[in-house]
Amino acid sequence: MASIPSKRKVERALKDTERATHNVVKEANRAAGRQISQGDYVGSEKYVVLAKAASNFCTEVAALRQRWRDLAAESRSRKAGAESAKTPLWQFYQPILKALHSLGGKATRRELEKQLETYLDGTLKDGDLTGNIRGTPRWKIMVRRSRRAMIKEKFLEDGTGKTWVMAPAGQRALEEKKAPA
Repeated sequence: MASIPSKRKVERALKDTERATHNVVKEANRAAGRQISQGDYVGSEKYVVLAKAASNFCTEVAALRQRWRDLAAESRSRKAGAESAKTPLWQFYQPILKALHSLGGKATRRELEKQLETYLDGTLKDGDLTGNIRGTPRWKIMVRRSRRAMIKEKFLEDGTGKTWVMAPAGQRALEEKKAPA
């Protein structure tokens, strides 16, 4: 995972929001105190409700700020250690061909990914299971990227739209891999 751009700006904005919300709580409590000192107990109640709501929001902002810190720390640790723990693109070719073969030689990407989960189970590395910013696991992104390369290698047919269709060369590559050496 790459370093998070503008992470200090976000940290600063969250800290400022937390501080400003805390000030709202203080001011609402002061206003409620003034109302009570004047004997207006009913009028002070609206400030008490506001102070409670602002206090809850302040707690949520503090939790959000902590989540942001955790995300920034996670991106640093992923960047440092996960580079070697990823499966290269070409190692997805055989499982894709096996999955396509089991689906009758053609399938949509979603059908293929669902079938691939059984073929890739236990073979994926830690880096392949991490998600991108949208939460899509890296292995699914690599499967999508492999299509163009597999068409170039003539393992898949070109011009089939959203359907992945195994070409004769793909069938031969699958059979050659199955044959004992």
